[in-house]
Amino acid sequence: MYLANLYNDPWEQRFWRLVEFYLHEYGSPTDNTSSSRPSSLLSSYELLLDCKSFEQVQLERTIRRDIKSSTSASLAYCIDSYIALQQIDRAVQLLLDSDPTDDTYTLNSIKACLISSMQKQPTEIAKNTVTKLVATNLIANGKVDEGVQLLCTIDLCTEACRYLQDHNQWERSIWLAKLRLKSNSTEYLDVIKRWSDYIRLNSATMKMTAAMILISSGQFRRAIEILHQQGASELAIRLFLCCKQFRIDDDTLGQKLFDDYIDLMKSFGLSSIANDYRTTVVV
Repeated sequence: MYLANLYNDPWEQRFWRLVEFYLHEYGSPTDNTSSSRPSSLLSSYELLLDCKSFEQVQLERTIRRDIKSSTSASLAYCIDSYIALQQIDRAVQLLLDSDPTDDTYTLNSIKACLISSMQKQPTEIAKNTVTKLVATNLIANGKVDEGVQLLCTIDLCTEACRYLQDHNQWERSIWLAKLRLKSNSTEYLDVIKRWSDYIRLNSATMKMTAAMILISSGQFRRAIEILHQQGASELAIRLFLCCKQFRIDDDTLGQKLFDDYIDLMKSFGLSSIANDYRTTVVV
């Protein structure tokens, strides 16, 4: 962070604020670590926020939009958000309050009845089976939003996230995962990893963001590997050293990082600096 502030580099400032927060979240600082635990990340980090903060931001955002809601698009946004946030009573009320002249009025009324009945007896296997069948049929016929909403009402949020990703709605899948899946669960980590892999493989301008996504879910080793693969060897090494200070490290990975970085310096004719680097930095 010191170097990022010294050179006034906005991207690195944002990167290291994220790293600092999640090192405290997932690691355990050594006795000689001077960094104090940040209270939270700014809301501008959006999908990189921790799940608890993200849920609070989304709830506040939805309530504000609900108060000002005046269009069918705003209404649809609030209904979708309230269902994901498990604020079912308000979602049902908004469905029932749909404008009778709107094309979605009949569908919204039926959805209100179905969602309301599911909350009263959510554990009935037969009812859940029917609801899942209806949801998957809706998704297969292009009604992804409606299908995902039904899956959420019977707590099949992992499947909902996968359907969203299969339909190229990546950010919405992360939005839902942060609201409904446990942040330390295998299901949550799988959703995050798929998003990171998608960005790394399909976006020429956001490859470094893939590393930040992994850091936000505590997958530091994989983040370091991606930075290294993208040619950001120095950044990867600095992140690795920070991880060591928080007892999150892999000595084998660290040795490879330093060896490759030293070889890179030598390839530029900096053999003397490379040799000094090897003797002064302890992995």
